[in-house]
Amino acid sequence: MAVFLTAAVMIPTLVITTSSYVQTKNLLISRNNISKKSATNVLITSKQNLQASVEQEIKNLAYLPIFKSKFNNKDINLELKAVKSGNSDIKKIFFVNSANAKKVLDTSWYKGSIKNSGSIYWTSPYKDSAGDYIATASIAIRNNEGQSGVLAIDTSYTGIQNTAMGIKVGRTGNVTLISRAGRVVATNDVGKNDGLQLGQSIDKTEIYKRIKNSKKLRGTIFIKGSNRIDAVYFDKTTFDSSTWVFSKVRKTDLDKELNSLIINTIWVIVITLAIVVLFSLLASKMMGILVKQFSEYFVKAGQGEFMIIKDKTTGKQSLMNKCAHKILKPNKKGNEIGRVTALYNKMIISISELISQVKKEARIVAEKSNLLMELGEQTTKATEEVVQTITGIAEVIGVQAQETESSVAKLQQLSQITDGLNGNVEQMTKESKEAAKLNKDNIRLSQDVEQNWHTELANMENLNQTVGSLDGNIQNINKIISVINGVSHQTNLLALNASIEAASVGEKGKGFAVVATEIRKLSEKTKKSTKEIEDIIREITRQSSDMVSQTAASIAGGQRQTKLIGDAIDSSQKVFKKSSKLLEKISEVEEYSKKIKEVQKDVLEKLEGVASSTEENAAGTEEVSANSEEVLATMIEFTRNIGDLREASEVLERGTGKFKTINQEEN
Repeated sequence: MAVFLTAAVMIPTLVITTSSYVQTKNLLISRNNISKKSATNVLITSKQNLQASVEQEIKNLAYLPIFKSKFNNKDINLELKAVKSGNSDIKKIFFVNSANAKKVLDTSWYKGSIKNSGSIYWTSPYKDSAGDYIATASIAIRNNEGQSGVLAIDTSYTGIQNTAMGIKVGRTGNVTLISRAGRVVATNDVGKNDGLQLGQSIDKTEIYKRIKNSKKLRGTIFIKGSNRIDAVYFDKTTFDSSTWVFSKVRKTDLDKELNSLIINTIWVIVITLAIVVLFSLLASKMMGILVKQFSEYFVKAGQGEFMIIKDKTTGKQSLMNKCAHKILKPNKKGNEIGRVTALYNKMIISISELISQVKKEARIVAEKSNLLMELGEQTTKATEEVVQTITGIAEVIGVQAQETESSVAKLQQLSQITDGLNGNVEQMTKESKEAAKLNKDNIRLSQDVEQNWHTELANMENLNQTVGSLDGNIQNINKIISVINGVSHQTNLLALNASIEAASVGEKGKGFAVVATEIRKLSEKTKKSTKEIEDIIREITRQSSDMVSQTAASIAGGQRQTKLIGDAIDSSQKVFKKSSKLLEKISEVEEYSKKIKEVQKDVLEKLEGVASSTEENAAGTEEVSANSEEVLATMIEFTRNIGDLREASEVLERGTGKFKTINQEEN
């Protein structure tokens, strides 16, 4: 019980604690990630503001009147000196005339401004002679006189470094501004044992390589061995893309908060466990007392002593026992145990009433069983005497019934034989009539076949004549084709002669020569078509000859078939005559069978009447005898059951006498 309660409470507690730990850790990691992004944005904004103010300043200077007219170095320097004194971010401001710019021709700020004419050019951050990091902004200027020069401002990164030093990232984090070449320009990690230093080159570190190779402008990278806590957030979207910013925290940044959370959780679990164990022990002891008291009542009930649970305590008892009695108090509307106690009392009262009723009924059953036992013995003796008398009568009638049944059976066998013979004769008569009818139909059908066959044979002869006539017509077509071939040949010769004559006439016969040529071509086509027709007619002639031969063979086979059909008709007529004579003889046998059956039926009806009466007497006697024996057996079984009932009532009376009901207990 204690283990179950402890597990039931501790499992949810552990689940809730674990969930709280995970959620808190995720929140702290999310807080640090937001802090990293904020620190990065602050440093980027600081640099962008610095560059924006410097660019605005340099643009304002470029539009001054001193740079529109002829350059006057003295006036320009005075103006630039005044501007520098009013802006702490400007470390140096100067103007270089192109006419005397030999010393600065190779500098990056000079070449960049000339290349980006009209636009401001920024150099990457670098250290000056004083050790400070600066970046130079420059712009090319051309005046109305055609002179040109470069206006440049050295911007100090000291303000950005101060901003970085004021940024806090988590408990152990830092934010760093580096140049594209991997040089630390500003960071709040200065002064720590393993921190970064201004001017330090980190181009060999994994952080720099990962940031440089990343295709994203901003995002999170995981260095080898890092996790969600010490992931590095970077941003390469600065004002001129000459610098990058990244921020990170140490792996141990969340240890203090998480360790504090774990310690508090352990204390909660320990206190909860102590309370649960104490409560479990008290509950187990209380359940033990309740089970013990319930067990006592159940043991007594098993021994036949039914007692209800009463709402009272006896003698001096401990506080736990008093509480147990209070919980065990029967109450239909109380707690669960009180309702169970009330139901138990109700069950005990119902069982007590049932046992009292069973005791009364058992005594009545015992008395009635003794009376029935005596009556059963008397009835059994009387029934035995009746059975003996009826058995003798049944034996005599049974012998008579057997002899009568034997005679009837033999006569029935004879009747069955006669019926079978009569049935066979009737079947033969029926089948003979059907055979005669079928034979007659067969003769008629054969005659129809013969007549149809003669008609078909005549049609085949007409077809043969028609095919012969067709063959003659085809021969005539051949003659016509021969004539056409001759005409075509003559036409060809005439066309040839006409061509020769036209050629001899010269220019006047050209038209006639063309006509002669066309006639010759037409003659050639006619000759070719005639040849194709000859081939087709030749094939038709061959097929027609084959058809004549096949038709003649069919006619010869039909004549032979006609003879066979005639022979079949003669044979069928002879069979019909024989069948008619057989049918007459079978009809005579059928008449004699009917007369024999009538005589047998008369005798059988009279004999069956005698047998039926005998069987009814015998059956009635046997039924009475059987009923008497059944009554005797029933009486014996009845007497035995009454004896068993008397013994059972005695056992029931002895068994119920052991129970002590509630009324007896109260008396």
